Amino acid sequence: MATSELFQLYPDAVQDSQFAAYSLLVVAPLTGLASHLLLSRGKRTTPGQVYLLSLLVPTVLMLLAVRYYRSQIDENVYRFLQMSRGENHYAWAKKFAFLRHQFQSGEMEVDTWKKIDAAYDHIYNEKSRHLYDFWGPGQEKMTTQDTIINISLFYLLWIIIILTPVDAPQILGLEVTVKLMKADPVIPEMIPYLTPREFLLWQRRSAWMPADTFNEKHELGYVDLEAHNATDGHSTTGGSSVPVVNVPYRVKSPFAKEMMAEFLATFITIVFGLSCMAQVTLSGGASGSFVTVAMAWGFAYFLGISVGGGVSGAHLNPTVTVTLALLKMLPWKKVPFYILVQTAASFVSALVVYILYRPMFNEVDPDRTTTHTIFATFPHENVGNFTCFLTEFFAAALLILGILALLDQHNRPIGAHAVPPAIGVLVTAIAMGFAMNTGLAANGARDLGPRLFMLCAGWGTRVFTMNHYYFWVPLVAPILGGAAGAGVYEGMVSYHHADRFRGPYPEYRF
Repeated sequence: MATSELFQLYPDAVQDSQFAAYSLLVVAPLTGLASHLLLSRGKRTTPGQVYLLSLLVPTVLMLLAVRYYRSQIDENVYRFLQMSRGENHYAWAKKFAFLRHQFQSGEMEVDTWKKIDAAYDHIYNEKSRHLYDFWGPGQEKMTTQDTIINISLFYLLWIIIILTPVDAPQILGLEVTVKLMKADPVIPEMIPYLTPREFLLWQRRSAWMPADTFNEKHELGYVDLEAHNATDGHSTTGGSSVPVVNVPYRVKSPFAKEMMAEFLATFITIVFGLSCMAQVTLSGGASGSFVTVAMAWGFAYFLGISVGGGVSGAHLNPTVTVTLALLKMLPWKKVPFYILVQTAASFVSALVVYILYRPMFNEVDPDRTTTHTIFATFPHENVGNFTCFLTEFFAAALLILGILALLDQHNRPIGAHAVPPAIGVLVTAIAMGFAMNTGLAANGARDLGPRLFMLCAGWGTRVFTMNHYYFWVPLVAPILGGAAGAGVYEGMVSYHHADRFRGPYPEYRF
């Protein structure tokens, strides 16, 4: 953390190189010497003692260097941003995010924001470097002689290391020292507009930055699963160790984890929605009403997103999946698998609801002729298929437009915890306004999976042939509507953000 503080307060490249030389020629040799003296005790020395010593020596030396440099630093905008001593990267970055939000909301003068933004960009940009990289912000101040000296010092140290006879424990201690001396390049979690990565629906990072401890990350709902998978046990996301418990038979494939989470999230969503439909319909309205159904679907989406949002993105809907692929937020090769899993989960949800309510089905509709609307959507008797197509198209467009607006971090971010319930409210509002004509699917998997179940459970092929083969409308119209809604929002709002071109959207998980 000492090196991180130095970079925050002291971005000049020439003095940076002096710090690098100090680290390589003083810190590493002294740590190696201390480790060697400790190892000379023989069997009385334990690996833990060597490890603790290799931590303690560089920490003390780094703190001394930082204190020396800090005494030479003038008051400037960097000190303005760092109001208190001892703040780390994350606290500093979160403070910047707060100031940026103040500017976006009109509570800060433009000139003040320009100074803050310039300071931020000067330190945290694409050229930010770690200890061994001397080409970063301010490189124009470094002369050719300084560069040659720095490179020479770097290679000189490693020549000494190679030529010096050391045993395995000493090499281990030196390796730990070198790792401690390195100040990581710009961490993806700190910069909201860098590092292109694969996108999932709920993975756009909010305006505030992640915390620097696992507990705080867990509170915010953020876990870097890619780092977990890469290290298979420990993640160093954001400079902190995020433990992952190794258990027997744990699935290690990221894709398999996504599919399992998507299946469970979709199952939770559809089973809540269909069970409410069954309860209201089979009771003849005595156990609920249209408003009950609309609210149940909203709560269902909220719970589904909460269950799988951090792993698969909890698309829950082929419309969302295809739209993300169109926006290049999801690889097209994953689209068929997402849709297949969503449809299968919907099928299983219908099966569970049918098993639970089978006695009531036998009582109310023994011939299976009047309860088909519980599982799938069908048009109102006075509405034609063309009007139904327009209804599904427009409802899906509103759904996608609303989701993109809620997740747009350049607009007015509401925070990670607020997005799932906000999506639930959006679904409820759409259901209350557009359900009369079609029953409102806006979700091909939610309609096709239960429709296939009805085909197998006694309702027959009529569930596909009714109303002039209406079944294709909730499959096609939402896909087209979602693309249209995304195009409208991107073209009229998102594309025109002033800071949109700072870089690609990052990844965000709940």
